[in-house]
Amino acid sequence: AEFHRDANLITTDNMEDGIRVEDSSINMFSVIPANTPTLTSFGNGGAGIIIGKKGVFDTNLVGTVTVQQNLGGGLLADEQSSVTLRNADVTNNTPYNVVLTFGSSGDFENNNIGGSIMCDDKKTILQRGDEMKCVKL
Repeated sequence: AEFHRDANLITTDNMEDGIRVEDSSINMFSVIPANTPTLTSFGNGGAGIIIGKKGVFDTNLVGTVTVQQNLGGGLLADEQSSVTLRNADVTNNTPYNVVLTFGSSGDFENNNIGGSIMCDDKKTILQRGDEMKCVKL
């Protein structure tokens, strides 16, 4: 799925995960800087966003992403999935805000991520950007 210009996706107060992407992608972009897409996942019973089975989550530079107060974690990438996160606010999720597992990769720049990025094995995940290296679960 592509979210561009002034698209707005909000998931809130679901009993399960807010957004789940498997074998697919979410790309946020805009050719007009004044019109930026927004994605908010707040207060869900599961994870805010789960990317799995080689899925892709790419916020580019223009999107606004807020993932907060989800009970199953904030942003979870599993099964060789890829996350590019820019200028996002991923905070106050339980038990972790960002988790990379089972060969997934993360490219992080200029985000507000509460606490450390977590991973299952530092040898099998790829991470770059201005965030500290992941901490083993």
